[in-house]
Amino acid sequence: MSYNGWVNRTTWIAYAWLTNDETMYQELRDIALSERLDWQKTRDLRRYIFEFTLGENSPISSAGLVADLVNDALSEIDYVAIIEAVNSEL
Repeated sequence: MSYNGWVNRTTWIAYAWLTNDETMYQELRDIALSERLDWQKTRDLRRYIFEFTLGENSPISSAGLVADLVNDALSEIDYVAIIEAVNSEL
């Protein structure tokens, strides 16, 4: 099911958050425009979102129910679509 032109709502939410803050957008651009392979960019972007959500400064533990739910949501994101959207902005 598509959502606002994206493959799903989860991907749209991730893109909206990543592009709504200058620091996060710069991190996204750095990942998307790097010379790394697509699978490496996907891994790096997933890791960045996970760390943002449940990183060391988060009040939520990175283990347990919440972490499992976050990981499940992260598996729904189409990272390639986000990376391609950033690349098409150039």
